[in-house]
Amino acid sequence: MKAEALDLAAHALATPPTRSGPDRCPTTTELHQAADGLIARLRVPGGRITTAQARVIAEVAAPGDSIELTSRANLQVRGLSAAAASRAVAAFAAAGLTPSPAHDRARTIVASPFAGPAVDEFIRALDAAIRALDETQAVSGRVLTVVDDGRGHALAAEADLLVVTQDGADDVRFAVGGLDAGEAPRAEAPQVGADLLGALATACTAAGVWRARELPARALAALARGTSEPFRAAVGTDTAGLAQSEHAGADASAAPAELPVGVVEQPGGRAAVRVLAPLGRLTAAQLTGAADLAERAGTDLRIDDRRGLTLADLPPATIATTTSRTDPGSIRAALLIFGFITDAADPALGLTACAGAACARTEVDVRAAARLRLVERRPGDGREHLVGCERRCGAPRDGLVVVAQPGDSPAQLAARAGTQSSPTGLEAAR
Repeated sequence: MKAEALDLAAHALATPPTRSGPDRCPTTTELHQAADGLIARLRVPGGRITTAQARVIAEVAAPGDSIELTSRANLQVRGLSAAAASRAVAAFAAAGLTPSPAHDRARTIVASPFAGPAVDEFIRALDAAIRALDETQAVSGRVLTVVDDGRGHALAAEADLLVVTQDGADDVRFAVGGLDAGEAPRAEAPQVGADLLGALATACTAAGVWRARELPARALAALARGTSEPFRAAVGTDTAGLAQSEHAGADASAAPAELPVGVVEQPGGRAAVRVLAPLGRLTAAQLTGAADLAERAGTDLRIDDRRGLTLADLPPATIATTTSRTDPGSIRAALLIFGFITDAADPALGLTACAGAACARTEVDVRAAARLRLVERRPGDGREHLVGCERRCGAPRDGLVVVAQPGDSPAQLAARAGTQSSPTGLEAAR
């Protein structure tokens, strides 16, 4: 492993560095100071979170819609004072949300909220393998691991490490930075994934870059060949055709499948209820309400990279013994009362925004602009993401991104979004 890491580092040094300074992505123990207070970012692998953990997050949150669902299926609690932050850090640790602070940034794992038990089991094993490996402590907070069940629901995010694990398949497939990285037997796959992530961290650190796609081609190809003996035994060392994956299911550039809103049929005859948080923000009361519903239904909460919240593995509404506690339609109705987006025809669907004036990088009230823009939107309008600066925080992989100009009022930014989202504006952008 040491020699292979050095070999990857040698390849990586062939590119000019683009990374400067330490990784400032916030964690549950290293909080970020924003204009509106301290931010704690909680990484919940696969978006899976227990109802008890959800209540802890709600209890430490500041008043208002201070809980954010991010475009990487993380949660953020913002607006914390120094005293509140200290209490929050302790509460997160007690709730099991910080099992290994040194590995926290490596635990950004996105998965479909509708995936079955096999994916859940794999994510738990992968997370454990990541936390057991020293090399993964150097993984950047920008690196993203995506675990897909073969249906494409988790492919909206740009994966540094893509894992495809399908029910009934003997092997698990991998891609690194868009390159096919072969297969590994299911029993060995979690360790293989952790090894790949650790090797990626080594290569990125040596190259002075943050993410897999920023690596030079030779370093990325070496990474995709495999970085441990079990992995090499599984996939070999031939690099021919690395850029053209033989496995369409492991293609990180594949179009993502839509994540529907409302009552959704899951594999195996179960049902799920998926809703969205308006502008990706929640109040403590909303999160607590969702946790209460999930607990009564005997399930957990699942967060996805499109700022959705899902209660999964419910009995379908057609089962005669279904009660109101587990009936998907009743749960959906309750979530609507709590203020969630529950209908695909809701104009708020697809409208998101960055923190705006709560961030030190802009004085534009982007969230106020988004609320004004919502008044003008119609059912079926496309994705729009409003941001206050060129950094474009939280921008989705697809859809329109509207960047504020210095000195914009909320009304001006909302008007610009309306113009750019019109057929004429979209045509001009092409």
